[in-house]
Amino acid sequence: MSLFLRDPQYIPNEVTIAADVTKGDVVQQQEVYGFYIMDQAVAERTIVTVVQEAWQVLADKETGIGETITKGDWVYLDPTNARVSATKVGLYTVWCGWAIESAGASDSDVLIRFNGTDPNRA
Repeated sequence: MSLFLRDPQYIPNEVTIAADVTKGDVVQQQEVYGFYIMDQAVAERTIVTVVQEAWQVLADKETGIGETITKGDWVYLDPTNARVSATKVGLYTVWCGWAIESAGASDSDVLIRFNGTDPNRA
């Protein structure tokens, strides 16, 4: 249940952590969403980098519900479970970009253009 950077082009931000963090987990800073770029123990470092925008991110998607995502679909984030869906419903309420590849119902992930800076867009 994570987001993974697939391209070196991204817009970073730094956040202060109070507990250990895991690569790919979602973080919210006021109205902006991002995800941690690496695992980090708070005992070693308290300021870490998060990705706020990225050209290519491999995102986990919901499986077992028959949902397909078509290239160009807007995708919505479930910030708790770090999964995306093309349907804004239930836990998937945060707009976070669009699909840059299609994904079938049985696919467990989809390649997206991630944008956590405008979560209320749609």
